[in-house]
Amino acid sequence: MTVDEIQQLEQEWVQRDVPHPPDCFGWAPAPIGLFTELLQVAVEHGAGGRFLDVGSGIGTKLLLAQDAGFDVEGVEQLDELAAAADEHGLTTHRADARGWDGYADYDVVYLNHPLANTEFETPFEQWLHQQLKPGAVLIQVNDCVAPDWPGLSVNREAWWGVWHRPL
Repeated sequence: MTVDEIQQLEQEWVQRDVPHPPDCFGWAPAPIGLFTELLQVAVEHGAGGRFLDVGSGIGTKLLLAQDAGFDVEGVEQLDELAAAADEHGLTTHRADARGWDGYADYDVVYLNHPLANTEFETPFEQWLHQQLKPGAVLIQVNDCVAPDWPGLSVNREAWWGVWHRPL
């Protein structure tokens, strides 16, 4: 798929009324342009291998990461969204990201603020940071709390960054 097709696919899904758990934002993807810029930062710093999108929705960010050469998988709680990702040949683990135990298997993890309440989001992000393996790269947008790791590219005013967990 082209970037334009991926953007169109996102637009169509954003306009649907997909019910979400009450403590989740709902499916609101980060802009494709921002994601590709942050992914490029990770690639320029040598990140490669396995890529995970936390709250992967229909898989548009997975398609972009796959196009950049990553082996991609997602974690998505909602069957309707995960099924849409499946239609594109993507692997999506159907699970609540807050208790999923596979984070240490990935080289790059993307997180786009899945919870609606900072009371829940901050402890989740802190927990997730601890689950990543040493050497992993985290791409996080709309963060409540940034990891205490070297920043490869961080814009705190815009609430995004790319961090590298020390070895």
